[in-house]
Amino acid sequence: MIASVAALVTFFVLCRLFSGTPDNAGLLASVDPVSAVKGLAFALAFGAGMPATVSMLAAIAALSIAPAAVFLVAHRLARRFDG
Repeated sequence: MIASVAALVTFFVLCRLFSGTPDNAGLLASVDPVSAVKGLAFALAFGAGMPATVSMLAAIAALSIAPAAVFLVAHRLARRFDG
């Protein structure tokens, strides 16, 4: 349960970080995964000079691999400290 919550929190934080919404936007607008993927893909395409399709795939991978890695680490730590 703890690992699932940690993965969900990580996903929502990444969506909030990369969505590009203003600070006064509502919660649902600021946690939009589609705009987060578009924002990260734009940053990769513009900043790193990647092609559009590669940057879109990298953005999708980043937003799915990071919560999965947090889940695995939290799960391993929870099992280690679980008497």
